[in-house]
Amino acid sequence: MGEGIFNSAEWASVLHESYGYQPCYVTSRETDNPSLLMPMMEVDSWLTGRRGVSLPFSDFCAPVGVGENNIKSLIQELVSLGHQRKWRYCEIRDDRAIPDDVPRLVRYCTHTIDLKLSEGERFNRLEGSVRTSIRKAVKSGVEVTFSASWDSVRNFYKLNCETRRRHGLPPQPFRFFKNVHQYIISKGLGTTVTAWHLGGPIASAIFFHTGRQALYKYGASNSAAQHLRGVSLLMWEAIKHYANAGFENLSMGRTAKNHSGLRRFKLGWGAQEGERGYVRYDLFAGGFVGEQPLYDTSGFRLLHFLPLCLLRCGGAAIYRHMA
Repeated sequence: MGEGIFNSAEWASVLHESYGYQPCYVTSRETDNPSLLMPMMEVDSWLTGRRGVSLPFSDFCAPVGVGENNIKSLIQELVSLGHQRKWRYCEIRDDRAIPDDVPRLVRYCTHTIDLKLSEGERFNRLEGSVRTSIRKAVKSGVEVTFSASWDSVRNFYKLNCETRRRHGLPPQPFRFFKNVHQYIISKGLGTTVTAWHLGGPIASAIFFHTGRQALYKYGASNSAAQHLRGVSLLMWEAIKHYANAGFENLSMGRTAKNHSGLRRFKLGWGAQEGERGYVRYDLFAGGFVGEQPLYDTSGFRLLHFLPLCLLRCGGAAIYRHMA
Protein backbone atom coordinates (compact mmCIF):
# COMPACT_ATOMS: atom_id res chain seq x y z
CA MET A 1 0.00 0.00 0.00
CA GLY A 2 0.96 3.65 -0.31
CA GLU A 3 1.72 3.75 3.41
CA GLY A 4 5.21 2.46 2.56
CA ILE A 5 6.36 6.07 2.85
CA PHE A 6 6.01 5.73 6.63
CA ASN A 7 8.84 3.17 6.69
CA SER A 8 11.20 5.57 4.94
CA ALA A 9 14.14 7.51 6.32
CA GLU A 10 12.56 10.66 4.87
CA TRP A 11 9.43 10.30 7.01
CA ALA A 12 11.59 9.57 10.06
CA SER A 13 13.40 12.86 9.38
CA VAL A 14 10.08 14.72 9.22
CA LEU A 15 9.01 13.36 12.61
CA HIS A 16 12.39 13.93 14.26
CA GLU A 17 12.86 17.47 12.96
CA SER A 18 9.26 18.51 13.61
CA TYR A 19 8.67 17.06 17.06
CA GLY A 20 12.05 15.96 18.43
CA TYR A 21 11.11 12.27 18.58
CA GLN A 22 14.09 9.95 18.78
CA PRO A 23 14.17 7.20 16.13
CA CYS A 24 15.04 3.67 17.17
CA TYR A 25 14.85 0.48 15.13
CA VAL A 26 14.14 -2.99 16.45
CA THR A 27 15.15 -6.12 14.56
CA SER A 28 14.48 -9.83 14.88
CA ARG A 29 16.99 -12.33 13.56
CA GLU A 30 16.54 -15.82 12.20
CA THR A 31 20.21 -16.15 11.21
CA ASP A 32 23.00 -13.58 11.04
CA ASN A 33 20.88 -11.24 8.89
CA PRO A 34 17.95 -9.10 10.04
CA SER A 35 14.67 -10.77 9.09
CA LEU A 36 12.21 -8.17 10.37
CA LEU A 37 12.78 -4.50 11.16
CA MET A 38 10.35 -2.32 13.10
CA PRO A 39 10.85 1.45 12.86
CA MET A 40 10.02 3.10 16.20
CA MET A 41 10.00 6.59 17.62
CA GLU A 42 10.50 7.37 21.30
CA VAL A 43 8.01 10.00 22.39
CA ASP A 44 9.18 11.62 25.63
CA SER A 45 6.48 13.97 26.88
CA TRP A 46 6.01 15.55 30.31
CA LEU A 47 2.29 15.64 29.52
CA THR A 48 1.56 12.17 28.13
CA GLY A 49 4.58 10.16 29.27
CA ARG A 50 7.37 8.26 27.56
CA ARG A 51 6.50 5.52 25.09
CA GLY A 52 7.55 3.85 21.87
CA VAL A 53 5.32 4.30 18.83
CA SER A 54 5.55 2.82 15.34
CA LEU A 55 4.99 5.42 14.10
CA PRO A 56 3.54 8.74 15.31
CA PHE A 57 1.13 10.51 12.94
CA SER A 58 1.36 7.57 10.54
CA ASP A 59 -1.76 5.77 9.34
CA PHE A 60 -0.10 2.35 9.27
CA CYS A 61 3.46 1.11 9.66
CA ALA A 62 4.15 -2.63 9.33
CA PRO A 63 7.50 -4.34 10.01
CA VAL A 64 9.85 -4.36 7.04
CA GLY A 65 11.49 -7.53 5.75
CA VAL A 66 10.81 -11.24 5.64
CA GLY A 67 10.15 -13.90 8.23
CA GLU A 68 6.68 -13.16 9.54
CA ASN A 69 6.91 -16.23 11.77
CA ASN A 70 9.58 -14.36 13.71
CA ILE A 71 7.24 -11.55 14.80
CA LYS A 72 7.18 -12.91 18.37
CA SER A 73 10.94 -12.53 18.57
CA LEU A 74 10.65 -8.95 17.33
CA ILE A 75 7.99 -8.16 19.95
CA GLN A 76 10.23 -9.62 22.66
CA GLU A 77 13.05 -7.33 21.53
CA LEU A 78 10.63 -4.40 21.49
CA VAL A 79 9.43 -5.11 25.02
CA SER A 80 13.02 -5.47 26.24
CA LEU A 81 13.90 -2.09 24.71
CA GLY A 82 10.82 -0.56 26.31
CA HIS A 83 11.87 -1.72 29.77
CA GLN A 84 15.37 -0.34 29.20
CA ARG A 85 13.99 3.02 28.06
CA LYS A 86 11.31 3.09 30.79
CA TRP A 87 8.41 3.40 28.36
CA ARG A 88 4.80 3.26 29.57
CA TYR A 89 3.89 1.19 26.55
CA CYS A 90 4.91 0.38 23.00
CA GLU A 91 2.40 0.63 20.17
CA ILE A 92 2.49 -0.95 16.69
CA ARG A 93 0.17 0.86 14.29
CA ASP A 94 -0.32 -1.97 11.84
CA ASP A 95 -1.46 -5.50 12.63
CA ARG A 96 -0.69 -7.20 9.30
CA ALA A 97 2.15 -9.24 10.82
CA ILE A 98 0.60 -9.64 14.27
CA PRO A 99 -0.86 -13.05 15.28
CA ASP A 100 -4.66 -13.21 15.43
CA ASP A 101 -4.65 -14.12 19.13
CA VAL A 102 -3.07 -10.77 20.09
CA PRO A 103 -5.75 -8.26 21.24
CA ARG A 104 -6.22 -5.19 19.05
CA LEU A 105 -6.24 -1.77 20.68
CA VAL A 106 -8.40 -0.24 17.94
CA ARG A 107 -9.50 -1.15 14.42
CA TYR A 108 -9.69 1.24 11.48
CA CYS A 109 -11.16 1.06 8.00
CA THR A 110 -8.84 1.26 5.00
CA HIS A 111 -9.83 2.42 1.51
CA THR A 112 -7.83 1.66 -1.63
CA ILE A 113 -8.50 2.73 -5.21
CA ASP A 114 -7.38 0.38 -7.99
CA LEU A 115 -5.48 2.46 -10.56
CA LYS A 116 -4.89 -0.39 -13.00
CA LEU A 117 -8.37 -0.02 -14.52
CA SER A 118 -8.99 2.10 -17.59
CA GLU A 119 -10.07 5.71 -17.08
CA GLY A 120 -13.59 4.88 -18.25
CA GLU A 121 -13.86 1.97 -15.83
CA ARG A 122 -12.61 4.12 -12.94
CA PHE A 123 -15.08 6.89 -13.77
CA ASN A 124 -17.98 4.45 -13.95
CA ARG A 125 -17.09 3.11 -10.49
CA LEU A 126 -17.60 6.55 -8.97
CA GLU A 127 -20.89 7.26 -7.27
CA GLY A 128 -23.31 9.27 -9.39
CA SER A 129 -23.07 12.28 -7.09
CA VAL A 130 -19.28 12.27 -7.42
CA ARG A 131 -19.45 12.20 -11.22
CA THR A 132 -21.94 15.07 -11.12
CA SER A 133 -19.63 17.09 -8.84
CA ILE A 134 -16.67 16.58 -11.18
CA ARG A 135 -18.69 17.79 -14.17
CA LYS A 136 -19.96 20.79 -12.19
CA ALA A 137 -16.42 21.79 -11.20
CA VAL A 138 -15.25 21.63 -14.80
CA LYS A 139 -18.26 23.66 -15.98
CA SER A 140 -17.61 26.25 -13.25
CA GLY A 141 -14.08 26.81 -14.54
CA VAL A 142 -12.17 25.12 -11.71
CA GLU A 143 -8.60 24.22 -12.67
CA VAL A 144 -6.20 21.79 -10.99
CA THR A 145 -2.41 22.02 -10.76
CA PHE A 146 0.33 19.71 -9.45
CA SER A 147 3.35 21.26 -7.80
CA ALA A 148 6.39 20.42 -5.68
CA SER A 149 7.00 24.08 -4.82
CA TRP A 150 7.14 25.55 -1.33
CA ASP A 151 4.50 28.11 -2.34
CA SER A 152 2.04 25.31 -3.07
CA VAL A 153 2.59 23.90 0.43
CA ARG A 154 2.09 27.36 1.93
CA ASN A 155 -1.23 27.65 0.08
CA PHE A 156 -2.21 24.25 1.45
CA TYR A 157 -1.25 25.27 4.99
CA LYS A 158 -3.52 28.35 4.90
CA LEU A 159 -6.49 26.27 3.77
CA ASN A 160 -5.57 23.55 6.28
CA CYS A 161 -5.70 25.97 9.21
CA GLU A 162 -9.21 27.05 8.17
CA THR A 163 -10.31 23.44 7.68
CA ARG A 164 -8.98 22.25 11.03
CA ARG A 165 -10.77 25.09 12.83
CA ARG A 166 -13.97 24.13 11.01
CA HIS A 167 -13.57 20.60 12.38
CA GLY A 168 -12.84 21.81 15.90
CA LEU A 169 -9.16 20.81 15.80
CA PRO A 170 -5.88 22.75 16.05
CA PRO A 171 -3.73 22.68 12.90
CA GLN A 172 -0.44 20.83 12.71
CA PRO A 173 2.60 23.07 13.33
CA PHE A 174 3.86 25.12 10.40
CA ARG A 175 7.30 23.56 10.80
CA PHE A 176 5.78 20.11 10.21
CA PHE A 177 4.66 21.00 6.70
CA LYS A 178 7.95 22.79 6.10
CA ASN A 179 9.70 19.49 6.85
CA VAL A 180 7.20 17.54 4.74
CA HIS A 181 8.23 19.73 1.83
CA GLN A 182 11.95 19.47 2.56
CA TYR A 183 12.17 15.72 3.15
CA ILE A 184 9.25 14.32 1.12
CA ILE A 185 7.92 16.58 -1.62
CA SER A 186 11.19 18.17 -2.73
CA LYS A 187 12.73 14.69 -3.01
CA GLY A 188 10.11 13.49 -5.47
CA LEU A 189 8.15 11.43 -2.92
CA GLY A 190 5.06 13.61 -2.86
CA THR A 191 3.14 16.41 -4.52
CA THR A 192 0.70 19.18 -3.68
CA VAL A 193 -2.48 19.21 -5.75
CA THR A 194 -4.46 22.46 -5.79
CA ALA A 195 -7.87 23.38 -7.21
CA TRP A 196 -8.15 27.01 -8.35
CA HIS A 197 -11.02 29.29 -9.26
CA LEU A 198 -10.61 32.82 -10.60
CA GLY A 199 -6.94 32.77 -9.60
CA GLY A 200 -7.45 31.73 -5.98
CA PRO A 201 -6.94 28.32 -4.30
CA ILE A 202 -10.23 26.75 -3.18
CA ALA A 203 -9.00 23.25 -2.26
CA SER A 204 -5.66 21.55 -1.78
CA ALA A 205 -4.26 18.14 -0.90
CA ILE A 206 -0.88 16.56 -0.22
CA PHE A 207 -0.13 13.12 -1.67
CA PHE A 208 2.84 10.86 -0.94
CA HIS A 209 4.11 8.07 -3.18
CA THR A 210 6.67 5.27 -3.10
CA GLY A 211 7.25 2.48 -5.59
CA ARG A 212 3.97 1.92 -7.45
CA GLN A 213 1.72 3.03 -4.56
CA ALA A 214 0.33 6.48 -3.80
CA LEU A 215 -1.26 7.84 -0.63
CA TYR A 216 -3.79 10.63 -0.11
CA LYS A 217 -2.52 12.07 3.18
CA TYR A 218 -3.85 15.60 3.84
CA GLY A 219 -6.76 17.55 2.41
CA ALA A 220 -8.14 21.05 2.95
CA SER A 221 -10.68 23.37 1.36
CA ASN A 222 -12.35 26.77 1.49
CA SER A 223 -15.86 26.26 2.86
CA ALA A 224 -17.13 29.35 1.03
CA ALA A 225 -16.27 27.70 -2.30
CA GLN A 226 -17.70 24.26 -1.62
CA HIS A 227 -20.44 24.82 -4.21
CA LEU A 228 -17.73 24.81 -6.90
CA ARG A 229 -16.83 21.18 -6.03
CA GLY A 230 -13.09 21.83 -6.15
CA VAL A 231 -12.34 18.86 -3.90
CA SER A 232 -14.07 16.48 -6.31
CA LEU A 233 -12.16 17.68 -9.36
CA LEU A 234 -8.89 17.71 -7.39
CA MET A 235 -9.33 14.08 -6.36
CA TRP A 236 -10.32 12.94 -9.84
CA GLU A 237 -7.33 14.68 -11.45
CA ALA A 238 -5.02 13.14 -8.84
CA ILE A 239 -6.40 9.67 -9.55
CA LYS A 240 -5.86 10.17 -13.29
CA HIS A 241 -2.38 11.58 -12.69
CA TYR A 242 -1.18 8.60 -10.68
CA ALA A 243 -2.85 6.08 -12.98
CA ASN A 244 -1.23 7.65 -16.06
CA ALA A 245 2.14 7.58 -14.28
CA GLY A 246 1.89 3.80 -13.85
CA PHE A 247 0.95 3.61 -10.17
CA GLU A 248 -1.04 0.55 -9.16
CA ASN A 249 -3.19 1.84 -6.31
CA LEU A 250 -4.04 4.89 -4.27
CA SER A 251 -4.49 4.47 -0.52
CA MET A 252 -6.85 6.88 1.21
CA GLY A 253 -5.38 6.13 4.63
CA ARG A 254 -7.21 5.20 7.81
CA THR A 255 -10.77 6.06 8.79
CA ALA A 256 -12.43 5.56 12.16
CA LYS A 257 -15.24 3.04 11.89
CA ASN A 258 -17.71 5.45 13.46
CA HIS A 259 -16.86 8.26 11.01
CA SER A 260 -19.67 7.45 8.59
CA GLY A 261 -19.36 10.68 6.61
CA LEU A 262 -15.68 10.18 5.80
CA ARG A 263 -16.28 6.53 4.96
CA ARG A 264 -19.02 7.53 2.50
CA PHE A 265 -16.71 10.10 0.90
CA LYS A 266 -13.99 7.51 0.33
CA LEU A 267 -16.34 4.79 -0.85
CA GLY A 268 -17.78 7.27 -3.34
CA TRP A 269 -14.50 7.07 -5.25
CA GLY A 270 -14.92 3.37 -5.92
CA ALA A 271 -12.45 2.46 -3.18
CA GLN A 272 -12.31 -1.03 -1.72
CA GLU A 273 -12.85 -1.01 2.04
CA GLY A 274 -10.73 -3.14 4.34
CA GLU A 275 -9.74 -3.23 8.00
CA ARG A 276 -6.51 -2.92 9.93
CA GLY A 277 -5.76 -2.60 13.62
CA TYR A 278 -3.26 -1.23 16.12
CA VAL A 279 -1.77 -3.18 19.04
CA ARG A 280 -0.34 -1.84 22.30
CA TYR A 281 1.81 -3.61 24.89
CA ASP A 282 1.49 -2.13 28.39
CA LEU A 283 4.96 -2.44 29.94
CA PHE A 284 3.69 -1.84 33.49
CA ALA A 285 0.92 -4.45 33.28
CA GLY A 286 3.04 -6.85 31.23
CA GLY A 287 0.53 -7.58 28.49
CA PHE A 288 -1.35 -6.39 25.43
CA VAL A 289 -4.19 -3.93 25.88
CA GLY A 290 -7.70 -4.87 24.76
CA GLU A 291 -9.85 -2.79 22.43
CA GLN A 292 -10.40 0.79 23.56
CA PRO A 293 -13.03 3.32 22.41
CA LEU A 294 -11.91 6.10 20.10
CA TYR A 295 -11.62 9.60 21.54
CA ASP A 296 -14.64 11.82 21.05
CA THR A 297 -13.50 15.20 19.72
CA SER A 298 -16.94 16.81 19.88
CA GLY A 299 -15.84 18.68 23.01
CA PHE A 300 -13.45 20.76 20.93
CA ARG A 301 -16.17 22.55 18.95
CA LEU A 302 -15.42 25.75 20.87
CA LEU A 303 -12.24 25.95 18.78
CA HIS A 304 -14.48 27.12 15.92
CA PHE A 305 -14.53 30.53 17.53
CA LEU A 306 -10.82 31.01 18.24
CA PRO A 307 -8.66 33.23 16.00
CA LEU A 308 -6.41 31.30 13.64
CA CYS A 309 -3.29 32.77 15.27
CA LEU A 310 -4.26 31.22 18.62
CA LEU A 311 -5.10 27.90 17.00
CA ARG A 312 -1.72 27.80 15.28
CA CYS A 313 0.07 28.53 18.56
CA GLY A 314 -1.97 25.82 20.27
CA GLY A 315 -1.13 23.28 17.60
CA ALA A 316 2.57 24.11 17.79
CA ALA A 317 2.48 23.63 21.57
CA ILE A 318 0.49 20.40 21.91
CA TYR A 319 1.04 18.29 18.82
CA ARG A 320 4.29 16.70 19.96
CA HIS A 321 2.45 15.36 23.01
CA MET A 322 -0.34 13.78 20.93
CA ALA A 323 1.64 11.10 19.06
